[in-house]
Amino acid sequence: MATGFYALLHFLVDGVCAWAMYGGFLAGSGSLSQMLVYNFCAFALQLPLGIIADRLEGRKVPALFALLGTALTLAGAVTHPAVLGLGNALFHVGGGIGTIREDWSRDWKGRALGIFVAPGALGLFLGGQLAEAASPWLLIPLGIGMGLLLWRTPHPMESQPQPVRCNGVLLALSCFLVVVLRSHVGMAVSFPWKSGFWMGLLAVLMVVLGKMAGGLLAARFSMMWVTAASLVLAGAGYLLGDIPVFGLLALLCFNMTMPLTLYALVRRFPKNPGAVFGLLTFGLFLGFLPTAYGYELSLSGSLGCLLSLALLLPVAKAVDRH
Repeated sequence: MATGFYALLHFLVDGVCAWAMYGGFLAGSGSLSQMLVYNFCAFALQLPLGIIADRLEGRKVPALFALLGTALTLAGAVTHPAVLGLGNALFHVGGGIGTIREDWSRDWKGRALGIFVAPGALGLFLGGQLAEAASPWLLIPLGIGMGLLLWRTPHPMESQPQPVRCNGVLLALSCFLVVVLRSHVGMAVSFPWKSGFWMGLLAVLMVVLGKMAGGLLAARFSMMWVTAASLVLAGAGYLLGDIPVFGLLALLCFNMTMPLTLYALVRRFPKNPGAVFGLLTFGLFLGFLPTAYGYELSLSGSLGCLLSLALLLPVAKAVDRH
C-alpha cells in the first residue's frame, strides 16, 4: 500500500527536519531568519511545486517527487535550511498526490489522507527531542529501504471523482482560512501542563490520532457530523484547557479538521491535487508568521474553533451532498 510507505517516509522526513533545525541551524545567531527561510521553503514552495506536479504525467511522478524530496532533506540536514525546506516541500507534494490517487482508486473517501499527514507531527516531536543525541545519517539505510519499497509498489493513475458542485472560490477560501486558524491556534495557545517529555509526547499523540480519526470518521459517518462534533468538543476542551484531560481533548478534536479541509478542497478541484495540497500548506505558513514575529492575535482556542465551525460547516454540507 503506497499510502503506508508515504506515511512512514513522512515520519522520517519531518523527524530529520526537526533534528536539523533544533540541533543545528537554530542553535546559533540568526535563528529567526533561519526558521523563516526553512518554513518558507518547506510550506510556501509547495504551491508552485504542486502546480508543476499536476502538469506532469506518469504513474510514478508522485513517488519521484517524494523520493527526491527525501534525498534533499537528508542533504539539507547538513547543508542549509533552504535545501532542507525544499526537500520537505518536494516530499509533501509527491506524497500528498500519491496518497490522494490511491485514496480515489480504492474509493476510501478520504480515509488515506489522515493516515498520510498524521505521522509528521510525531516525527517533528521525536526529531526535536533527539536533536543532540543522534545523527540523521543513521536514517539513510531506512530511507533507502522505504524508498525502494515505495518505488516498487503499484501506483494507480488518477481516477478522478466528479467535482463537488459549489462555488469553488468560496470553498477554497473557507478551507484556506480554517488551515490558517488551526496553524495560528496551534502556535499561540499553550497549556501549562504541557512540559516534560511524557506530557509532550501524549499531546503529540493526540494530534496524530486526531488527524487520523478525522478522515476515518468522516468517511464512515459524514463530514458534516464530524466537523460539528469535533469543533464543538475542541472548543469546550480549550475552555478548560488548563486541566490536562480537557487540553488533550482539544488537541485531539481540533486536529480532526486537517484531513477534512484537504478532502473537501480536492473533491472540488480533483484535477489539481498538488495545487490543493500546496495551497493549504501555504495557509500553515501564514498562520505561523504572526507568532514568529511576536504578534500573536488575541485569539483563544475556543474562538478559533467557533470561527472554524462557521467556515467549515457549509463546506462539509456541500461535500456530503455529493
